[in-house]
Amino acid sequence: RGHPIGWPLCFYSNILLFSPILLLVLAGSYLLGNALIERELYRVRSDESTFLALASGRLDGELAVPLRHVRSMSEEPILLEAAARNDRDTLAVQFTILLNRNPDYAQVRWLAPDGMERVRIDRQGQHLWRVTDDQLQNKGERYYFRDAMALPWERVYVSPLDLNVEHGVIDRPFNPILNAKGD
Repeated sequence: RGHPIGWPLCFYSNILLFSPILLLVLAGSYLLGNALIERELYRVRSDESTFLALASGRLDGELAVPLRHVRSMSEEPILLEAAARNDRDTLAVQFTILLNRNPDYAQVRWLAPDGMERVRIDRQGQHLWRVTDDQLQNKGERYYFRDAMALPWERVYVSPLDLNVEHGVIDRPFNPILNAKGD
């Protein structure tokens, strides 16, 4: 028996009839999907902005004390006089006092204008020690030294977060640090 002769015509006329509706449904679904994606992206961006603002405020607060220390050290008469006399022992004592009072500080060093360390006090846990003269390094090629020296004397320099490098090798276990420079 077969299909009536008019079935293809009926099929195509139904397709033509429902095609605009189908296109509207597809277009509406596409637009709705994009709107939902945009709304979610807006929420994520907003959350990230809030998080960054909070983190930035916290970092500013955490850096306030170390920056005050750098500024005050650059104006401290005993340090200025010791540096002028090249009195490395007095500088070492003052740096040790600073590290004793601030357990989060990993090291304090005095660099000559050419980048050579003149005095360095290191910390390993609770243990502090003065680095011997034969272990002092030239930091003149390190980015933080060059960037700090390019600033006017009255400006305090704070490096980006970095890993500590000693004798050209990254310390292990990794020791993230910020370098700061005062006058």
